[in-house]
Amino acid sequence: TVTEVSTRTHIGVARIKVDTLNMRKGPGVDHELVRALKKDESYKVYSINADGWLDLGSGWISNKKNAYVNVELLWD
Repeated sequence: TVTEVSTRTHIGVARIKVDTLNMRKGPGVDHELVRALKKDESYKVYSINADGWLDLGSGWISNKKNAYVNVELLWD
C-alpha cells in the first residue's frame, strides 16, 4: 500500500529498503525528526532536490546514492 500524505500531484513512489529511515521536516539532517519509516513501506514522492532528498508531503527523506529507497518515477 502507498501511504497518502498530500493532495499535491506526485511524481513517483518511494519504497523504503532499509530497516528504518528518519523522515525530517526539511531536506537535511539539521531539520527536526518527524518520525521513523519502516522497511517495505511505500510513499508518494512530490519532488527530489539536487542533494537527493525526497519530499513526501509530510516530510523529507534522504536517498543519497540511492542507498535507502527504491524510487519509481511516473515518467520512467
